Amino acid sequence: MFLVENQIKLFIPEFFFASAFLFIVLQTSLLLGNKAYKNPLLVQITLQFCNFLLLIFLVLQVNACAINFSAFSNLHFLYDNLSLNVKCFLIFFSILVLFFCSNHILETKINLFEYPFLKVLTILSLCFLVMVNDLLGLYVIIEIQSLCLYVLASFKRNSAFSTEAGLKYFLLGSLASCLLLLGIAFIYSHLGITDFQNIYSLTASLEKSKFLFNPLNVGLLFLLAGFLFKLAIFPFHM
Repeated sequence: MFLVENQIKLFIPEFFFASAFLFIVLQTSLLLGNKAYKNPLLVQITLQFCNFLLLIFLVLQVNACAINFSAFSNLHFLYDNLSLNVKCFLIFFSILVLFFCSNHILETKINLFEYPFLKVLTILSLCFLVMVNDLLGLYVIIEIQSLCLYVLASFKRNSAFSTEAGLKYFLLGSLASCLLLLGIAFIYSHLGITDFQNIYSLTASLEKSKFLFNPLNVGLLFLLAGFLFKLAIFPFHM
């Protein structure tokens, strides 16, 4: 019971952020659903609310960094000082990005309130991504983030360039997702586990196989190809 209670306390910033985010989504959808209120200024105000929410989230994360604790790890998440510091870094620069998006919203007259929410959901996915400790959790979080990026790439529905970018990104992202799943399947079929720490411990104790294309190496190869596709790194940048 004590361990479960401590685990919940560690994720209080994420619980607060997700709850407040859902509340803002509900309120904004009710307000901006009325055509009389549908204008870029209210979308900009919504963006500032999201920015303020991220600022509170950053304060909670900094407060968590100040607490001395040993690294906590379960099957799905790793909670240590490194992940906390990376999350603070991501949130800080995300606040700067959202702050500079205000003028862009007014210039392009974006009057869809989903725009700031997709950006915030992408940031939340990144925060979970730096803590993930399992291949399946890694795949799910990457797909949540990718889904938001697909929509953002094609957000200007009246622009042929935006539509083309979103379609190409979706097709290539789907191919990369298939490679990731295939790699995870090969690794699981060979080792029977998906969490990173056990994979590292088990592979370190296994005898090195002279056969290059065993299931583990093939799985790692597909994982690498999937990540290179997602990040558009050579030779998958084209």
